[in-house]
Amino acid sequence: MAPGARLVLLGDRDQLASVEAGTVLADVVGPVLDNTAGKTTPLSGCIVPFTVNHRFQQAPTVAVIAEGLKRRGDEDLPDVLALMKGEKTAPGDPIPERVTHLGQAKDGRPDDAQLDALAAPYLEEDGFIGLLSQAIVAHGPTSIKLEDPAFHLTLLEALVRYRILAVHRRGPLGVSGLERQMVRRAKAALTLAIQTRRTGKENKPAIIPSRHGQWLGRPVLITRNSYEVGLMNGDIGLVLPAGGRLAAVFAFKDKGVATCRSVALARLPEHTGAFAMTVHKSQGSQFSRVALVLAGRVSPIQTRELVYTGITRTSGRLDWLGAPQELRNALGQRIQRASGLGDLLWGS
Repeated sequence: MAPGARLVLLGDRDQLASVEAGTVLADVVGPVLDNTAGKTTPLSGCIVPFTVNHRFQQAPTVAVIAEGLKRRGDEDLPDVLALMKGEKTAPGDPIPERVTHLGQAKDGRPDDAQLDALAAPYLEEDGFIGLLSQAIVAHGPTSIKLEDPAFHLTLLEALVRYRILAVHRRGPLGVSGLERQMVRRAKAALTLAIQTRRTGKENKPAIIPSRHGQWLGRPVLITRNSYEVGLMNGDIGLVLPAGGRLAAVFAFKDKGVATCRSVALARLPEHTGAFAMTVHKSQGSQFSRVALVLAGRVSPIQTRELVYTGITRTSGRLDWLGAPQELRNALGQRIQRASGLGDLLWGS
């Protein structure tokens, strides 16, 4: 930094810390925010807490839950748990089902009803699979109508309104297991749409168009930066028809105007499916609706910070799957890391 430069660090100390050692932001700001500094340092007057939350202005129940989890003590946990279980809502919340408990998985596996509930926001009329299915019924799966950039943008906007967040990557309650189940339901909906379109017209099997191992309607999440292609880790797109063949389509802004661009499937950098992602991967994202799926077992990473991070990814509705006691245990467990940074900055 230049001698006259100013450094501004912006973040949320209550979210998950990095995967590396330490809890850097909490170590820097905690003693001032918690009134435990014990002495004055040059940092004392440089820490400013933001107290107005804009994300949850239309979702007061989520706002109350988030605020309760941010407080250091456990006195707010009974109210948080009651709100999470749907036993009550925050005063003035216009949506009684703002937070929906989907029950707990038995023997570590979600049942069909729970999986259907997790898939529903994708498949409903305004979900991206629902919108694509309607277009297929109206025009067919290979129609040029499906190449319309405006239609692509509508699908991409629908895709980013909802996301399933899991604690772990593997297992029936992890990203891999949930992704498989969501793919199965999405493909069933698209196949039904193709069958409906062809009823009485063509005596052919209903096959979802595919190419290079990708299929029409598949959401993809980029997992490695590719400056050559212009895609970054965390970018989310859809496999859709473009230029007469399937391609990966991504939204971006051109001079402040929302539009989209297509990337040849063969040029896609490392990626995975995007129906479900880990809470860790979701940091920095915002969705209108989130489904949080707990681990279903004892997990050292299922902490209060993880639950807080998952819950605060939504600006509207929250669904969650897990046992109430598991949630209680997670909220009672905090990340404990000793980096030594706090002692260097604030120690005597």
